This record gives sequence, structure tokens and C-alpha cells, in this order.
Amino acid sequence: MRQQILGRLYQLDVMWCRELIVLSYFWFLNISSYGIALQAFTTVIEHCPGSNVPSIRSQTQYHEISGIFYYTSWDEESVKSLKVYNDVAYYYSSYVYFAAVNCWHLACNCTHTHITNIGSGSPDKWPTLIIHYGLNGKKQLQYNGAWNFSALCQFLNNVLKPLERVYSADELREIRLQADVVILGLFKKSSCHEYKQYTAAAFKWLETDPLRSYRFVVTFGNISLPEFFNIKEKKVPRLEYLTMTKSIKSFNGDGELMWNVSNIVLWLHDEFNGVHSTLHGHSTPISLAVKLKQGPVVGIFANNLHFYEYMEEVLHASKMWSTPFNLCNLLTIQDLEDNINVGKTIKEFMNISNVEDASTCCYGQMKLDHLKHYYKNNILLTRLFQYVANPFLEVNNDLKSVHYLRNFYRQTKCLKTNIHHSIPLRIAIAQYLDKSIKGLQHRNKCNRTVSIVVVDNNEHANYLNFLGIPISNHNLATTFIADNEKESIYVMTETFGIHNFMKFLQNFFENNLSALQRNADVYPEKSTSKPDSFQLQEVNRFMFLNQLHYHNITTVVLIYSPSCPLCANLQNTFLQLAAVLRHQSNTIRFLRLNSQSNDLPWQFVMTTLPTLIVFPREHYANSRIFPSFLKTNFRNVLSFILAQLSAVDQVKLVLSICEGDALPQSKASCWQFVKKLITKHIAQHLHYWQLFETERNLIFERLSAFKDMSLDIQRNSRLL
Repeated sequence: MRQQILGRLYQLDVMWCRELIVLSYFWFLNISSYGIALQAFTTVIEHCPGSNVPSIRSQTQYHEISGIFYYTSWDEESVKSLKVYNDVAYYYSSYVYFAAVNCWHLACNCTHTHITNIGSGSPDKWPTLIIHYGLNGKKQLQYNGAWNFSALCQFLNNVLKPLERVYSADELREIRLQADVVILGLFKKSSCHEYKQYTAAAFKWLETDPLRSYRFVVTFGNISLPEFFNIKEKKVPRLEYLTMTKSIKSFNGDGELMWNVSNIVLWLHDEFNGVHSTLHGHSTPISLAVKLKQGPVVGIFANNLHFYEYMEEVLHASKMWSTPFNLCNLLTIQDLEDNINVGKTIKEFMNISNVEDASTCCYGQMKLDHLKHYYKNNILLTRLFQYVANPFLEVNNDLKSVHYLRNFYRQTKCLKTNIHHSIPLRIAIAQYLDKSIKGLQHRNKCNRTVSIVVVDNNEHANYLNFLGIPISNHNLATTFIADNEKESIYVMTETFGIHNFMKFLQNFFENNLSALQRNADVYPEKSTSKPDSFQLQEVNRFMFLNQLHYHNITTVVLIYSPSCPLCANLQNTFLQLAAVLRHQSNTIRFLRLNSQSNDLPWQFVMTTLPTLIVFPREHYANSRIFPSFLKTNFRNVLSFILAQLSAVDQVKLVLSICEGDALPQSKASCWQFVKKLITKHIAQHLHYWQLFETERNLIFERLSAFKDMSLDIQRNSRLL
């Protein structure tokens, strides 16, 4: 039986080995048959140093669109952005001339590279990308977007196609569903002066809106505009500023605003500056904070690509999106170079003239450095097998070949349909969900404004961590509702889906949701055998609120934050006091609370940090906060704490300090201070004896205790 099992395992092992080698070798032969090598991935960017700056500038005259990237070699962001720029240039080199200038190199002086009074001038920050376009490359455009592959690709797509032509009201309606604002240009013919100025303004607007949440469309001739846009004026040429349901304003060149680029951009900015933070195409956590002032905000942070794929199907079913979903799995140059290295490793790994010899699969003949590539081979074969029959690179660089044109078309189509970060799709999702929310509001007769923000979790994961909202990578999106009026956050725990999303909103309108309360994990204190050891207690929200129910002990709480640099001074003094008074645990206790990891009730939410609060024994309602104008040294903090205590507790704590070893050089002055403190309390209680006749028994007990303490202090003073 044991022999049969071993034999079966050996057969499975041989089959696995043969399958891996044959499949890997087939993949490598297809790739290598097209002549792809490491040399094929040489950069398509003209660099300085290498070429001089005047030569690079002169090249912009011979290209319709040119990009010059300015950077410094010592800046980390510049180096990362240069890699992104290099990857994008690989795919767009047939469209755009790319160059890069290292402004830190002596041979590449950037100071006088661009001299313009208006618009994009000489770069004063790094990295900076300047796009040259128009006749002789005299017109300039500066990129102000994010430095990642997807954003830069979308920007270049917008540069290549700044306008969209519409032929019918249906096309205009579909574009409107995928944009925050549509700028509609109405012209008689394409040769008119106004149309050229409108095209140049669409280019220039990319400096403000690089991802194009404002869509610029154009139509020629006499058209009948749809009635739901409420466009009454019929004069041509003119521009219409269209929102979801109506035309906000028009531009027709009358009055002071003539038909030129500056006036059109100024006309757009008048409206854009007031609504920038509320546009779906520019959604960030800042947008959430701005909308929160108006009412509750629904935040949807997409966790992965499948969220957009799912929502694309929902939009397609609701006829709000007709573009088919296409997963654009483009590779960076580094990925392609890794593929070639793995391919060479596979070829060395085989070292077999006949595939039948792979049945032996002797592990002893394998090199150890080959084994480390197994998992990388597996990932690459899964990811790249679709490219075996159609690799990205052409061997002979023959631009007229059918094979090159086919690959060129597929690459271009893939770049244009890279929708997992697509602004039009994100806007369409936000508008669809916003419409669904308004419908649910109307049915529930809710008169509060509920907004929505859709962002990518990959870009703002730290924001959710700061709010304490759990992130599940298995869920399509992390969804929550922030309500400023109730000072609460409600998190959707179910898997994201339209049905669950609407149910979550319905529960919110019916007040059936429980607010998120951050409660940090606190680990129990480690016991130690050392008698003089000390460990300050760290509490969370639940423990802190629970401690406030026990009023038989004075509690001193330090509320701090790890991100607060000024908290260190008070924490140091707080630790010293807690260590000195550690033997008085029956009289006073010291607690620390991290406000960043715990959500506290409104009465304990502090406007400034750090904050020291003293809750006196039996009088927790009379809690006091350490004044911010006092220095946070040992003397001031101790005096403040003593001032909140009863007379007996004051004397106990000071006696504890004097009897300990915390103040070895000032014991005499410490005992003198205790003596004055007791004398003060005796005089005060003698005054109470005269005022409160009904309380004389209690006052007499305290006077007796003070007398015994005073005698002990006098004896100790003689011994010093």
C-alpha cells in the first residue's frame, strides 16, 4: 500500500513538472519569436544630459504635441514621477514627442527655458510637465494632476482629444450623465474664429481640470436643442454651461467678454471656484468635509477594480452607461523587463533538447536560484498569457506593417478604456447613487440634504484608518454615512450591493443604525516581581467611562494623541507624578487615554491637546482642566492636582512625597511645606467650627487627625 501511494505521488509530481516546463517554454518561445529583448525597452524620451536644452526646445516645432518633463535628481518625488513619465511615454510615443530635463545638471539650465508673462512660465517646482502644442509649439499647458500612470494617461487622452462632437440630443444626454458639467459649443462651421478660440480654451482648461470632469462638446449647423436644458436663446455662435437638468449661463461674446481664450477660461472659473469641492470628478476627503456642512454625507471608498465592474453593469442596466467594460491590463516597462528575465530563466531551467526528457524531472540538477522564480512565473503566466499571440512590441519597427497597426490600435483602445480610475465612470456612479438617494429621501419625507462622495480607497486609505473605519479587502467598497448634526458615523457592515446599499440608507432614515464608536484594544498589564516597578495604566473608551462610575478615588486623566508633538512635555511630567505617587493607589490614580484611537462623548472631546483632567473624589461633577497658560512642569501640575483634593487627601499625598525618595535633596523644605499646609488646614477648620455648629463632630475628628500629623512632622523635623 505504501509503495502504491509513493508511486502515485511520483506520477503526479512528474505531471506537474512537465506541465510547468512545457507551458513556460511555450510562453517563452512565443515571446522570443518576436525578438523581444531588454534592448527593446530602451527609453523613447530624449534626455538632458544627453541632448542640450536648445535642441530639445527646437524639437517642439516639428511635433504637433510635445511634452517636456523638468525634474531634479535629488528630489524623491521627481525620481518616482520620472518612472511614471517613462512608462506613459512608451505607449504614447507615436502621438507625442517626449523629453526630460534634469535641472540639477550643469549642462541643463532650466532658468530661461520658458519665459512667458501669462500662463505656464518657467518651472518653479519639481517635477513639472509642460505640454507644447499648436503652431511651432508656441502654446503651453502645464500638468497639475496626480503623478500616477492612470491619471497621466487620462490627461494625455484629453490633450489628444480636447473636444467631443455630438450629433443628437441622445449623445448629449449620455455625455451629461458622465460629467459634472458639459460645456456645449454651438457654431455654424468649423472654420470660424470663435470655434478656434473655444478649442484653445478647452486645451487651457486642462490646467485646472486635468482629468476632465468638465466635458467640452461641440456641434455645427442649426440644431434643435432638447427642451429639458431650458435653452431659450438661439444665437450662434455661443457656449452653454449645462448641469444635470438645465443651462446655468451662456457665453456669446457680448459686452466686455470678447471671443478669446482668456475670457472663456475666466467665464468658466467664475462658476468653477464656487463648486470645485462638490464636483464628483474631484471627490476627495476634503469634498466630504465641505458637503458635511450642508447635511449627512454618504462616503463610498472603492476597494478594488471589481466595484467599478459591478457598478458598470448596474449603470448599463439603467441605460446610464453604454461603454463596455474592458479590463486594460497594461504593463510598465519594469514589468516587461522582468518578464524577459523570467523567460531567460525558464530557458536555462529546461536545458533539455527533447520535451519527453522532462518526465525524469531530476530535482538534483536544478539550480537554487531558479526555484525562487517559480511563483513569479506562475503570476506572470496568468497575467500575460493573453499577450502571447499579440505582444506589444514590433520587431522591425515597420510603422506600415499590418501587424504593427493592429497592435497599435489595440494598445490605443486599451488606454482609452482604462476605466477603473475613469472620471466619467466615477461621475456616472455618483450621479446614479445620488438620484437613488433623493428618491428614497422623498419616500421617507426627509427634508435634510444627503450628499454622496465616491473615491478610490487606494488613494485615501489613511483617511479611513484615521476615522477608525474598518476596511475589508473582500468587500467591493467601504461605505459609511457621516452625520455632523448627530456627531456620528454609521458604517455599512454588509457586502456592498445596490440592494444592501438601499437597505442601509433606509435604516439611516428610520434611525435604526448604531453609530461607530472607536474603542482601542488595550492589553493587560504584565505582572512583575520587582517591588519598586511601575507601569502607567492605558485605558480605552469603555474602560474610561466605566471608571467614572466609581467616585471613591481621585482620578487624574491625561488625554493625548500620538500625532501631537507638544504632548510629550506634559506626558513626561505626568509619568513622574504617577511614579512618585504610585504607593497612594487607594487615594489617587493616573490614567492615559489616546483620543485618536477612541471616540469619546461630546463632553470629553477636547479642542486642544494634551489635556489634563482631575476628577476629585466624591465630586466628579466638579472636574477641572489644567490651565493652558501654565508651564507643564512638576511643581505646577502637582499644585494644580493638590488644589482639587480635600484637606486630608492633600496632606496624605504630600506626606507620601516627603517620606519617599523622590526628593532626596529637599526633604527639609518638604517637611516644612507639610507643616505649613497642616497649620493652614487647622486654622481653616477652627473657622469652620465657629460657622457650622451641626458639623462640629466631623470637624473635631479632622482637627484630631491634623494634630497627630503635626506631632509626627515635628518629630521627623528634629531627626533631619
